Amino acid sequence: NERGGFAVVPNLTQPTLTYPSITHAFKELLNHEIMVSESINNLVDIALQEKDFATHNFLQWYVAEQIEEEALARTLIDKLELIGDEKSGLYLFDKDILSVTVVGGQDEQM
Repeated sequence: NERGGFAVVPNLTQPTLTYPSITHAFKELLNHEIMVSESINNLVDIALQEKDFATHNFLQWYVAEQIEEEALARTLIDKLELIGDEKSGLYLFDKDILSVTVVGGQDEQM
């Protein structure tokens, strides 16, 4: 890269493939987004401690993006909890989630 850094990619574990419910799957999604936010915040903290203002500036986009991702996950969970076990509601949820699209690198949310 331009600043002489490098990345080390650790071994990856197999993700969960089945969930007890769709709501549980989306709660796992939220937990993952929270973990990603914490990791980014740790990087921001390190950048500030090191007085690496270029990296701090670079990370601000990711901070803002994670706020949006967590909000979207919470919105989807709220909708699923309202639906409950209602099959027709899940059908509408499925149609509704198609409205979440990526346009020009920015999320359009429900």
